[in-house]
Amino acid sequence: METLEQFAPTIKRWTVEECENLSRLGALTGRYELIEGMINDRMGSGGKHSKLIHALMIALLNLFGAERVNIQTPIRILGEEGRFNQPEPDAFVTQQEYTEYDENPLAQEILLIAEVSDSSLPYDRSTKANLYARVGIPEYWIVDAEGERLIVHREPTPEGYAAVTTLQAEDTLAPLARPDARLKVAALFPISLSGGVTKP
Repeated sequence: METLEQFAPTIKRWTVEECENLSRLGALTGRYELIEGMINDRMGSGGKHSKLIHALMIALLNLFGAERVNIQTPIRILGEEGRFNQPEPDAFVTQQEYTEYDENPLAQEILLIAEVSDSSLPYDRSTKANLYARVGIPEYWIVDAEGERLIVHREPTPEGYAAVTTLQAEDTLAPLARPDARLKVAALFPISLSGGVTKP
């Protein structure tokens, strides 16, 4: 007897090398990232999303300085995970200054990754969080555009992050890499839900 599984389509998992070849041939253009072998378009950010990325950038620059903050830059992953994954986070912070890197930084050289999420929130909380945990990113932030909250992931394990905390706009936090500093979560949301600019 035939089963539904027999008729299931075969899904192609792309590798980083294949994507680079497609890009050289002009068949893959614009901004994209490769996650679990799936090519994700990174070109669709709207106005509010872009403003929140800018607010995130300013907050990270204030905490870590311009030499260590990277915006929308791919990261490299070694081993088998690196065959099928080349994330391009909205922001990340490196251990060393940018002048120390001849190539895009490796995952193990990153202190903090942050993503601004709107419609991608479930994906960022599951697929991306699991990937970042598996490759050992010590701290992963999700800036929830609609909920105006910050979801902080820490203690990476092969099964995901062991510690996940949700902070509201009135809360503050100290990044693991800057325990001496305090960030007001409200600073990440300078744009109100109505579209107006709120005062810090």
